[in-house]
Formats: sequence, structure tokens, C-alpha cells
Amino acid sequence: MPPASSKNNAHSAWHREPWVWFIIGVITLAVLWGAVQLTTSILLGDAVVVDDYYKNGKAINQDLTRDKNAQKAALHATVTINTSEKIVVADVQGRLLHWPSTLTLTFQSPAFPEQDRWIRLTKIQHQEDSAHYSGHLNSDITGRYYVQLSTPAANALLANDTNDWRLTRETTLEPETPIRLTHE
Repeated sequence: MPPASSKNNAHSAWHREPWVWFIIGVITLAVLWGAVQLTTSILLGDAVVVDDYYKNGKAINQDLTRDKNAQKAALHATVTINTSEKIVVADVQGRLLHWPSTLTLTFQSPAFPEQDRWIRLTKIQHQEDSAHYSGHLNSDITGRYYVQLSTPAANALLANDTNDWRLTRETTLEPETPIRLTHE
């Protein structure tokens, strides 16, 4: 006859215990969710807004050279979007010795990078203190954007030439409403 204590020590196999599977399930779920988050963060990184930044050691500093150049030249511009003809016109005024033949007009969405637009504007005429530029808009653009009108520097992050400048503004775009850009 078996001892009485053997009935109390009867154990089932570990894989038949529900708490073992619960603990294994929680650990497995945590590892899988971490892998999903890591994959998402790598594939969908933060690329919403670009500005003139350079990396100096571990500190990130904003390069304001092009903004200061626009201020020195007292530049200001009025950008008009003709939605019916899909034409963008920029009238730029200021004290520049050399008016560039092309400018870059950038519309950057603060939340949706797929809505960003870059438009190359070509000089159509200029006088001593002003120039008029025109470009083609591929699709309608409305809503909140960061607008930047700048010289097309080969590498905007390293642009230290006094001829390189930019005008920026955050605005809500509405059809046929002019956008005023200043150096301030």
C-alpha cells in the first residue's frame, strides 16, 4: 500500500498547468509587441519637418546664416497661388546685388510628410530692387504648412555664402490668398 503522503504529492505535467501557459503567453506577447514597435520606429521615422540643422558633437544647433542673409538684404516676398491655372508666382523685393535665376518654394506639412511640396520657381523678370518668379503647381494645396522660399543651395546645411538666403513662415493656405514672407 502506498504511503498516504503520496496522494498529496501527485503533480500533473508542467505543460498541463494553465498558469504556466499564462506566464509564457505574457512574455511572448511582450516580446512580439516590442518587435512590432521597433520595426515601426525604424521604418516610419520622424521625417515631418526639415530645417537648417547641423550636428556639432552631441548638441544640435540651428544654422541661421541664411535667415540673417535675408535680414541683411531686407528681403520680403509675396507668394500667390493661382489654383485654376496651377501657377505659383513669387514677387521678391529687397537689396540684392545678384538675383538668382531660380528659387525653391517648399510647403512642408507639420503632420503629413506625403503632403510636402517642392516647387522650382524660375525668374521671369527683375529690376534693381525686385524680381518676379513663376513655377508650376502639380496639385492643389490647402491647409496648414510651413512655407519656405529660398535660394537653391547645393547643400543647404553647409550654405554660408552671402548670396544664400531663405524666408520662412507658418501659415494656413487658402485658395487665391497671397502669402507674405518676411525676414523677421
